[in-house]
Amino acid sequence: MNQKDSDPTTGLKLMRNLNRDVPIQPYDNPSVTTTLNHSNLFNAMIYPFTCTVVYGAIWYQGETNAGYNTDKYACLFSKMIQYWRQTWNERANDIADIYFPFVINNCEFNVCPRYKHDVGYRLSRSGLAVAYGQQVEFPDPIVQSVAYSTDSRTVHIIYTGVSNIELRNPNGFEVCCQGSLCSKDKLWIPATISNVCLL
Repeated sequence: MNQKDSDPTTGLKLMRNLNRDVPIQPYDNPSVTTTLNHSNLFNAMIYPFTCTVVYGAIWYQGETNAGYNTDKYACLFSKMIQYWRQTWNERANDIADIYFPFVINNCEFNVCPRYKHDVGYRLSRSGLAVAYGQQVEFPDPIVQSVAYSTDSRTVHIIYTGVSNIELRNPNGFEVCCQGSLCSKDKLWIPATISNVCLL
């Protein structure tokens, strides 16, 4: 987080504008609102909402820490979700759906896509479908099935909500069938795209 766009009081100002009846207890101790402090985001931007009703949350993962503790991310992310539910008095435990929209078909091959509108649109559509049960189509690449033979491996991918697909490079996909050992890069093997079929 950069100094220029880090304002620990942003969440408090927002809450005061939304509802003046909600009691807010700001964190004024500099030790917990210092820029880049691990508790800064929660204390300034999440905690003010803990006294309100929240139906769901959309999490957009940044890329500045993409190479940091990647092996621990699954544990940290699930623990964060568990802690948030506990913070909201565990009333959200009956919301079992957690959805991760994918953007591997945006053809940018970059963890930070240029066109973030597309990512935001996909997030919002998936929220309407998963959290609110609306009958909307959200265009994520969905793995339909994996078929194996003695001499080849085939992965069938269905792209919903996409009118046309252009195959620009048959390379870039990899597969690993070694279970928990897949955390080792050397066990992944290239999977070349053989053809594209529009349904």
